[in-house]
Amino acid sequence: MPELFDRLYNDWSTLDKFQRTRGVLRLMAAVIHSLWERQDASLLILPANVPVDDSAVQFELTRYMDDPWVPVIEKDVDGAHSLPLGLDRENPNLGRYSACRRVARTIYLGSAPTQRAANRGIEDRQVKLGCVQPGESVATFGDALRRLTDRATYLYVDGKRFWYSTQPTVTAVGGRPRQPVERR
Repeated sequence: MPELFDRLYNDWSTLDKFQRTRGVLRLMAAVIHSLWERQDASLLILPANVPVDDSAVQFELTRYMDDPWVPVIEKDVDGAHSLPLGLDRENPNLGRYSACRRVARTIYLGSAPTQRAANRGIEDRQVKLGCVQPGESVATFGDALRRLTDRATYLYVDGKRFWYSTQPTVTAVGGRPRQPVERR
């Protein structure tokens, strides 16, 4: 949970409407309730475990934002018809860990509140730190990150930094190809 609290206290608390303690407690109550209902057996609650597709959790994550995030979440982050879920279904090795979904959730939690900041997004190492549970392979989540960056509509990449925006990328609207993500 330390990585999740770092994201909430360092990134989400920069939002004007997010009350640091009350906002964190409201969100964590919704997250824990949803994980309990889903019988999630993860050893840690990481950013990747936050069930962004749960309506109560999603409400807590979007209520402080000025921009319309729900369409971005439903398409590129989490939900029944989202790209990450589809990629996990197409790739059994990723699906076994819900790797694409976990990577997308982590990037969203680390980037949505900072989309207007000069140094927006999170680095690839922060993405992996927010995803990997004890005993899991970091490479699996690196693969998931590469697949997401190749196909997501609202996911931006600049060097080793990743972030979601409410505006589609140039690639998504028919522009030039994205810069490939370096393999590790």
